[in-house]
Amino acid sequence: MLLGGGGFAGSDRRVKKDIVLKGKSPSGINIYSFRYIDPIHAIYREGIYQGAMSDEVPRNTVSLDSDGYEMIDYSKIDVEFKRIG
Repeated sequence: MLLGGGGFAGSDRRVKKDIVLKGKSPSGINIYSFRYIDPIHAIYREGIYQGAMSDEVPRNTVSLDSDGYEMIDYSKIDVEFKRIG
């Protein structure tokens, strides 16, 4: 689940679908577009999002949510998490 506000966001591959590599951040982190499999993981429920994958960022930026899914603290990386569609 997302905690929003530019902080932590659900970033575990297991909760995403339609994953497409869009580019790289200045520090070299892959940037993807994706949808959430279950809208419960998204702030806005439905839509296309931009962000990173938790298995590709430094481990000190990742934590687990209450369901055991990984979340990225986006305030610690140079990728913006946002809804793009």
